[in-house]
Formats: sequence, C-alpha cells, structure tokens
Amino acid sequence: MSEQRLNVSYKCFRWRRVRKGYIREHYLFKVKGLDELFGAFAFGDERKVRVYRLLEDSMRWDLVKDFGNKVLYLSSFSSFGYTACTEATANTIRLPKFYGGNAIFYSLRDRKFHSDDGRYSCEDALCLTRLDFATWVMPIIPTNDLITTKWI
Repeated sequence: MSEQRLNVSYKCFRWRRVRKGYIREHYLFKVKGLDELFGAFAFGDERKVRVYRLLEDSMRWDLVKDFGNKVLYLSSFSSFGYTACTEATANTIRLPKFYGGNAIFYSLRDRKFHSDDGRYSCEDALCLTRLDFATWVMPIIPTNDLITTKWI
C-alpha cells in the first residue's frame, strides 16, 4: 500500500482597497411635502455624500445640490426628510455615525462632516464609528386639538 500525503497550502487574501466612486452606503427616502423619491449615497472613499432625486419620467437620478430648509435623517431601517427647526440644521444630513460620543452630520453647504458639539469638522468619515442597527424615530407631539381629557 502506498502512502498518500495531502498537500495543503494556505493563501491569505488581502482586503480589497475600496475603489474611488464605489457606493459604500445607500439610503432611499421621501421628504415630507415632496412627492419625489430621493436616494443618498456615501461613496467608498468616504469623502462625500451625494443626494439624488429620481426623475420618474426618464427613470434617471438627478443630483440635488441643496435641500434648502430640510434636514435628512438617514439610517438602514428608517430614512426621512423633514423641515429644519433652525437655520444651523437646515441643508444637513444626519447619519448614524459618531466621533467619540458625539453625533455627526454631513453639511451640504460646505460638503464636510461636523459634530453636534462643534469640535469636529473633516472632509472624510474615515475615523468615525458607524452604528449599523441605529434608527431614527419621529415622535408625535400632540397639539391642543388632539389632547382630550376624560374625567371619571
């Protein structure tokens, strides 16, 4: 009987470098008061976030450079746009990213990432922590018309 040997070789695969222009994160959402469908895309080099509007007649994406007084809340489980309460939050994108313990947003005005406390401002998101299972919730605040008290 001949002895057979099993030759096993190992090859370690390197992580691929992310190509520039590759879509790393994507979100679909609607903005309150607008009928269009929007998409936000964070690219592989993590230096920019771009927002597009779907043109239904031609089925093409049109680049949106300014959202005016809207703020976008984007995450994997819930994404929506709403009217900003202040001028400072207008034309921004809230993403599930953190720097230390501070929430991060992307400004469409200057195309940079900023922290809520004002201590962080950068053109890329390479050092940020991303929460994959984060979600945005919009509370329903009752107005005087909706509040009814029933005394027993």
